[in-house]
Amino acid sequence: MILVLSHLFGRQAVREVDDPEEREKIKRSPSNVYLEPMPKEAAAILRNHNKDTLDIFTTYVKTFAEQHIKEEERALPLTRTIVGPTPVVEANGKASNGHANGGVHKENIAVNFLPSLSTPYARSSFDALSGHGDTFSTIEDLCSSTREGVFLESAVIPHLVLHPEETRSPLNAYLLDFFKHGAVKPLEDANGIRKSDVSPSFANICILSFGLLII
Repeated sequence: MILVLSHLFGRQAVREVDDPEEREKIKRSPSNVYLEPMPKEAAAILRNHNKDTLDIFTTYVKTFAEQHIKEEERALPLTRTIVGPTPVVEANGKASNGHANGGVHKENIAVNFLPSLSTPYARSSFDALSGHGDTFSTIEDLCSSTREGVFLESAVIPHLVLHPEETRSPLNAYLLDFFKHGAVKPLEDANGIRKSDVSPSFANICILSFGLLII
């Protein structure tokens, strides 16, 4: 139970260690430092929760974009350079694409036999050039590749970033380690918890203890 709660509260990523002496210090420490994976049952529940959340927000973005965003996405993401044909206003006040023969170019007819990708509603057209449609793998994928006119932040979406599916950084086991050995010094030496952060860390430990009392 402590292992599961350590995955939910006071989450901190493990710092990268390149110094051989630091690695040896971690190896000799009573702390494990790297938080071990959750039990399969608990991990499955969280993965299902994340999947349901992703499906809900994907549907929301697709519906909103399809119903309320009518303008084509023409500005490049970084340079904001406008691409595509520039509409030409004719004498009658109507806009055309600048081609003759009723606005249909002969080259467009010639390439109609070529296969084309489905038009995405939620994903940016520029991201969709790589072959991706409106199917997203993670919340971060959804938030980072939505089209113009839709603003999402992964930080405000109720989901839990899981290792290693959504992040390469494993979690720090400082809470679980303290429950095992009860020493503060190893938290600073091996886990990388600064002295100024020890008090907040104990606050997280109290949260875990309170959760156990409730259970």
